[in-house]
Amino acid sequence: MPKVVVKRFKNAEQGRYLKDRTDLYNMEIKERFGDKVSVSDITEYLKCSRRSVTRYLQGVKHVGGSRLYNSIDVARQLAYREEGLV
Repeated sequence: MPKVVVKRFKNAEQGRYLKDRTDLYNMEIKERFGDKVSVSDITEYLKCSRRSVTRYLQGVKHVGGSRLYNSIDVARQLAYREEGLV
């Protein structure tokens, strides 16, 4: 059976840019808030309303049964939003 490859990016340059931005956001979020972040932490980081943050994080899954998110998932979502892919 052939392997199915899904292209998420228009080109390799866009993929590298998204990876770099994700790593940057993740590093900044981890330094300030740790590995697990709440909506209020993200609100403080982005300096916007809770409503905007919940819209930005639509589609990102919570960690376990808590109201926390993994910092890498938040960083990836922010990088994709910045690029206009979400």
